[in-house]
Amino acid sequence: MSELNKNSHRIEGLKLPYKLDQKPCHLENVRACGFYSIDSSGTYLADNSEMKYLYPPYLYRQTLEQPFDLNQDYDKIVPKVNVGSASLTNITKWLRENPNKTQDVDFICFRGTFSTVMISSLIENRLDWRIGAYLINKTIYLCNFDTELKKEDIKQQLSNPDSVRNSNWGFKFEQYMLSDDPVVKPDGKGELNLNREFCVLYHAKMGHFNLLYGAEMDGILKESKMNSEDLSRELENVDFVELKTGKPVGLKMIKWWAQSYFVGIKNLICGEKTENEVKSLKRIPVSDILETVNYKGKKINECNCCNFILEILEFIRNKLMSYEQGMYFLFEWDPRDRFRIRAYITDNPEYKFLTQDFIASMNKLNVKEGDRIPSVSFKRTSDDKDEKRREDETSKKRRQDCDRQDAEGDDSQSREYHWDYESERRGNREYHWNYNTEHRDNRRERERNVNSESYEGRQRQSRRYEEYPVDRSRDRHESSRNRSEQDKWHSNNVLDY
Repeated sequence: MSELNKNSHRIEGLKLPYKLDQKPCHLENVRACGFYSIDSSGTYLADNSEMKYLYPPYLYRQTLEQPFDLNQDYDKIVPKVNVGSASLTNITKWLRENPNKTQDVDFICFRGTFSTVMISSLIENRLDWRIGAYLINKTIYLCNFDTELKKEDIKQQLSNPDSVRNSNWGFKFEQYMLSDDPVVKPDGKGELNLNREFCVLYHAKMGHFNLLYGAEMDGILKESKMNSEDLSRELENVDFVELKTGKPVGLKMIKWWAQSYFVGIKNLICGEKTENEVKSLKRIPVSDILETVNYKGKKINECNCCNFILEILEFIRNKLMSYEQGMYFLFEWDPRDRFRIRAYITDNPEYKFLTQDFIASMNKLNVKEGDRIPSVSFKRTSDDKDEKRREDETSKKRRQDCDRQDAEGDDSQSREYHWDYESERRGNREYHWNYNTEHRDNRRERERNVNSESYEGRQRQSRRYEEYPVDRSRDRHESSRNRSEQDKWHSNNVLDY
């Protein structure tokens, strides 16, 4: 967070729901609307030169007569130049060539933006995320940025030979399965350049939002080559396939589902490998994954995942519409405070992900009268300034507490919190904040932040604590019960979808 505070101003964030919305919500009308290629040097190409086809017989479950040796020509693998979150550079190049595709679009991003939010915040709870946002006319551009935690995770993976080898084996498996012509059986030989990509742009609708996003695709399922002269139209009617290796279990399967769901993939082909050999192929219908997979004993539901993304998109939309156009925003989520999304306005050049030329070209597009977003001058009131000062003081105190505990080697007290849901017994929706700490003032401060929606509310909460002091002995007596009931509440109200 230190690099954000330097050139960023924090604004009001979002409290995430404790119980996920159950209303029906699905991704609808998913269709391909364009494509581009990335060559061996990482250069953008407005063509289908990197498009691959699945060798048709490999679609079905089978035991291979000749196992795939994933170490074949392993020394001819050329690693990726850029590792980490993808920038919007290539999508913006495609948009400048196809400016009409932005009409009536609410959000533009990569598929990974949606899957990252879904997997990290709802299911895995391991890595944080950071998303930049910029508004042009009525379209919001979203871009993922690697956080410090994510960068460290990538660094550890790249320094682990086993992790690198397993990743390269996955690409090697694709070389055995895909070819430039569907009638030609691939042999998995020759150079394998990991920089080569074929990307497809998709239009889709989620709730009341129209989405446009890009995604790297593995291969096309078709028995004959497609006509390159009318490829955009043909892509709307073809099936893509996703290729994976390893055991299809647990969290890995859920990630596979999220990756396939947003691009309408119907089938996953999984290579079942033993050490460095793939000996059999297994076809997995994407529609069956959520029905058969449990993660930590919990079912995953498509509607809840979409409702969660929809709520975050609504929050981002409202924030950007409340300020004048031309400002960059950052939205952050951290697993240590997983019921809140923080929002910032930033001037940090690191997070200005769109070029001025692109912004100017999009602003020149014909916009109907009344459709352009008016510039709203934003002036901070005295109440806002007081609120911001109090938030800064609170944040500073929390950072000091965390630094002190890090120095003492104890980070389990103030960073671990437990939610105890007692609505079934009390007959109302009342949430209690329980945690272990030796500092009474810190406890009061955190409870005020959770239970109060405004400055006046926090004042009333403070007066209540002066009249009714906290009974620390009772807290210590109930702390073990709260920890056990946290798991029960978490199962019934957060991830029970």
